[in-house]
Amino acid sequence: GERPVIRRLSACLLAAAACGPTHADCDEATCIGDDGPCLGAPRIHPTEISPLHFVAADFDGDTHVDVLAIGTTIAGAVVAELHRGGADGQLADPVPSAAVGCSAYPIAGDLDGDARADLVYPDCEGNALVFWGDAAGLGASPSVVDMPFVFVTSATGDADGDGIDDLLAFGVADVAQQVLVRGSPSRVLLADAPHVVEGGIAASGVRTGDVDGDGILDAVTWAGGQVDTVAIARGLGDGSFTAPQLRTTGTIAGAVVLGALDTAPGLELVVASPSQQQLVLDAAMRSHVTAVPPYRPAALAIADLAGDVADDLGAYALAVDGFDPEVRYYATSPDGALVEHARLPTPHAAQSVLTPDLDGDGISDVLVGHLAAGAFSLWLSSEWT
Repeated sequence: GERPVIRRLSACLLAAAACGPTHADCDEATCIGDDGPCLGAPRIHPTEISPLHFVAADFDGDTHVDVLAIGTTIAGAVVAELHRGGADGQLADPVPSAAVGCSAYPIAGDLDGDARADLVYPDCEGNALVFWGDAAGLGASPSVVDMPFVFVTSATGDADGDGIDDLLAFGVADVAQQVLVRGSPSRVLLADAPHVVEGGIAASGVRTGDVDGDGILDAVTWAGGQVDTVAIARGLGDGSFTAPQLRTTGTIAGAVVLGALDTAPGLELVVASPSQQQLVLDAAMRSHVTAVPPYRPAALAIADLAGDVADDLGAYALAVDGFDPEVRYYATSPDGALVEHARLPTPHAAQSVLTPDLDGDGISDVLVGHLAAGAFSLWLSSEWT
């Protein structure tokens, strides 16, 4: 396999205060791969809350990606603040958002087809709350979708091919079940009849995407921290799915992400196991286990650093462990394994990582959340060298 490239670390990255509270030029930077970009100091955005989770999407329909930070108060109440996006990836000062539910981990999708992202939370009774995107960011009055069971995890995507995102939810009512809530321009959302997950697992997490490259949305589920198996249900294009195919990954999933890491059709599956200190790349019906002790990868993202989905040299899996002040970059090796290429220092311990395109140049930016510090760091690709 390949060896990680030499890390060019600068004092300003190891001590963010040396560069001030926002972006500043530094003489050195962390370079990703032999020919990849070099990232200097980040922009640091304080939050008014302790952020557990971030959602990056265009909620107001102005074509700029916004960032919603979600956390909890000491009393356990969910709170949120919205950082609205602007030209060149600039984010406005945060404003409190009334778009909160009974969880700090909502998901986004355009469920009414108006080119504004909507936000989905569970309520405290197991139903779905949908906050609709509007010109102000997010509306304060959600629609309530009656669910046939208390759902545990959900994802959005166009499962029936009508160009509007749908909501796919999983839960347990005596047995593992799934249900599709079809998106609609009328904003009247009704759940289909639920289906028993035949031969599948009681999902605690789900990701949607075109796994097999046929242009139809598929679903990948897993039971976090329990079994070394993921279940892949192929979409049929009408909102229904095949019975899930169980795949042994060789590791107990803590986090799962789908993304394009090579030029082959479809998406690759990356699984992180903090308990077993492993990363797994599942591609072409094969699983490749990479041991990373003592590192405990807890959150993942896929980044396209080249701005060209046909250029697999620009695709990386990013991982953080929740404790170390760094992001690790992994790329695929010729034998199909994940190989570390670089470590990007962060100003505080990194609990979450996202790769939205905030500046609109077609290249993934990097957003890292810092729970204890009450902030997030942002590396815009337009500022890389």
